[in-house]
Amino acid sequence: MLKQLIDHKLIDYIAMDVKAPLEKYHLIVGKKINTSQVKQSIKHIIASGIDHEFRTTYVDHLLSLNDIKDIIKLLSGARKYYLQNYVDNQNVLNHLNSQPLNLNWQIELSKLFSGSIGVR
Repeated sequence: MLKQLIDHKLIDYIAMDVKAPLEKYHLIVGKKINTSQVKQSIKHIIASGIDHEFRTTYVDHLLSLNDIKDIIKLLSGARKYYLQNYVDNQNVLNHLNSQPLNLNWQIELSKLFSGSIGVR
């Protein structure tokens, strides 16, 4: 579906959440999924030439520094990647306590990603 939208020039911006490194995806989303489709979508987006961003919501006890590094490798060639600090509120089903992304990690990660990387 995504490839068809891109091929028919029906979209002009794409934002995709990347929940985790592929090998941990099932743990984060709570069920087994076909991660080859996630990987294929990422490849289509990067190759499309359409302005895009990828983002990951950071929860400190679910994702490690190495997990984020693995996601960055997966996104090689992407234009923008944002790490979003988890924000708890009354609309969240499973309330999680999480500390914001470590500043030293932010500096280290910015050296690994060739595109624009930011923290929201």
